[in-house]
Formats: sequence, C-alpha cells, structure tokens
Amino acid sequence: MGLMLPPVALRSAASVTALWSFPDLDTGTLCHHAKILGHAGEHFVDSVLLRFGLLPLALPEHSSADRLVLHPDAVLKLQIKTATAERGGAWHFNISKGYSHSPGGLRPYAASDFDLLALVVLPENVERFSRDRRPAHRILRSEIAGLRADPRASLEEALLSVGLAAPAAPDDCGAPQGDHALIP
Repeated sequence: MGLMLPPVALRSAASVTALWSFPDLDTGTLCHHAKILGHAGEHFVDSVLLRFGLLPLALPEHSSADRLVLHPDAVLKLQIKTATAERGGAWHFNISKGYSHSPGGLRPYAASDFDLLALVVLPENVERFSRDRRPAHRILRSEIAGLRADPRASLEEALLSVGLAAPAAPDDCGAPQGDHALIP
C-alpha cells in the first residue's frame, strides 16, 4: 500500500498560506507566527555555523541559551534573536528572556546564561554574531550588504572576544590521502 506518514500538526491551511508570502506579511501575522519564525532564525544560524565547521546542538525550550556550539577548544552557549520587520531603517532586537504576557515577564539575561549572541535579520538572510550584552541591539539597513558579503567576519570577531581563535583550515582542504577515495 505504500508508506503512510502521520498527519502534520499544522494549525490550519490558512497558517501555511499566511507564511507563504514571507517577508511581505502584516504585523499581526508576524506576531501570530513569531515562534515559528524564531525557529527559522535558529535554523538559519545552525546552517551558518555548520558551513564553517562548528557543530550547533539545540537546547530544550526553556534553557537560558538556544544552542551549544562545539568549537575545537570550547563549548559555547549561544543565544539567538530573530527580527522579521524593519523599523526606521533598522531591525531591532530586545535582548531579554521571558515573555511580556507571562507571569515572570521579561527579564535580563544573567552573565552566565550565554557566551555569544546571534542576531538574525530573517528577511535578508543575514546574521551578526556578538558578545555584547546590551539590552537592545539594532542592525542598520546599511550594514546588510557587508554582513552578506562576509558572513564569517562577525563570527570570528565574536570568537576572539571570548578568547578563541577561528578554527584553522586544514592545509590539504580535506582532500583524501593516498588511495582512499571518498567515492569508489
């Protein structure tokens, strides 16, 4: 009969249709789907880290950080914040934990909560890594081209700020040695 997949847990076909137009969405739709768009930002950062040879490991929902990042010399806690709408020529990031409508409300992060911060401008497919713990950050529209041109620059700078060098590239670029071909 064939493989039967379990039903996909979507709220409704309307939610898929609403997100299909991303990033051209109204504020209400962006707010309604903030959780899933936040996950998209986290996976975007995963993709960037993996491209540069760093392994990100997802942490449970209510952890103080979103990822553990395996660097050859350390394990780093990474907090990821995603912006989906531009305001006044910039994307703005609130660096706090919790939710405004929850009993605990919004709270500042403790110094031990994370080592690095990744700020994702999801509509532009760019990110900036930082160690800066200010409660508010912004990425200007004028910065987007530079972030896109060199997505590794801010990562290297952030790693240096915590005392870690960027992982060195192998001299042989990973080429197989001797007769050991990857594909027979």
